This record gives sequence, structure tokens and C-alpha cells, in this order.
Amino acid sequence: MSEILTIKDILKLATGYLIQCGIDQPRLEAEVFLADLLGISRIGLYVNFDRPLVEKELASMRDYLRRRSRGEPLEYIVGVKEFMSLPFFVDKAVLIPRPETEHLVERALEIMATNNFKEAVDVGTGSGAIAVSLAYYRPVARVTAIDIAPAALAIAKKNARHHGVEGRLIFLKGDLLKPLVGTEKSFDIVLANP
Repeated sequence: MSEILTIKDILKLATGYLIQCGIDQPRLEAEVFLADLLGISRIGLYVNFDRPLVEKELASMRDYLRRRSRGEPLEYIVGVKEFMSLPFFVDKAVLIPRPETEHLVERALEIMATNNFKEAVDVGTGSGAIAVSLAYYRPVARVTAIDIAPAALAIAKKNARHHGVEGRLIFLKGDLLKPLVGTEKSFDIVLANP
């Protein structure tokens, strides 16, 4: 008969494994993985510390840890990255939004509010983190999001729908500002974080 492993046991084992793999924040990552696969919050892990895991959950956790040990980013494994206090879907089709990019969005929001700007363009939108955040936090904004990759645009559209701003975003496929060449469209602010 196999040993019954609880949330507490798995967190301890996973943390130890991630330490051996050289992960910078092993306990945090173990918590994120386990919370994701159980569909609960990280706090929920501690409320349910003695809950046993079934074999399917253990297999999923082993898969997460195996992928992470091979260098796959946590965000791609769980499929989400928080940006501007909003969850954004991510996968290998897009770069993971970086925390310092939040400064760009915060500054853009200040400039737009101060100058009553409404029209923005996000060049190389990727996951749509910049474009969606602008539309979410500035409800009068209309944002054009451009990316050369159709898979990235699909992720950006999914994020726009998830945050209820898709009606104020236009998605264009193309390189840099080329999709706008020859149009009459003008913008108050152009953003890019390549």
C-alpha cells in the first residue's frame, strides 16, 4: 500500500526538489504549482494542509516539477502571469510580461489622463498586457494592438475578452507600424516594449 501524501507533504517535497534544481524561490513556486493544479488559492493550501492528494494530482505535480527542472518558466507551465494586478494568459507564443513593463503602462496612463488622450497603439503587443491594461485602467481609451505573430494576437484577444475590454481594442497583424501605413488613423500615444 502506498503512502498517503498531504498538501503539507507535497509542499515540503516539491520545495526540496526545486532547491536541488537551483530555483530562486522554491517554496513560492511549489505553492503556485500546487494551488494551480488543485484550483485553489495559495492561502487555501494552508487551510487544507492535511488534505490528501489523489494519484492524478500527484502525477500532475510531478509533471509540473519535471518541466520546471528542465528550465521551462513557471508562467508557461501554469499558463498565467500577473501584470498590473491582472491575470494574463501566456504560452510559448508570447513573451512573459515583465514587471518593469508595468512602469511603462503606469507612465502612459498618467500621460493619457493628464492630456485627455484616448487613442493609443501598442506595437508588438504579444500577450496584450500593455494594450489590455491601458484599456482596463483607462475606460475611455481605444487601443490598437499590433503584432506580427497570429498566435500572439490570439492570446492578446483572449486576454482582452477575459478582462472585458475587447470592444475598445483593435488587433492588427503586421510588423511594427506597417499595418497603419496609408491609413488616416492617428494616435495620441505609441507604446512598445520590444
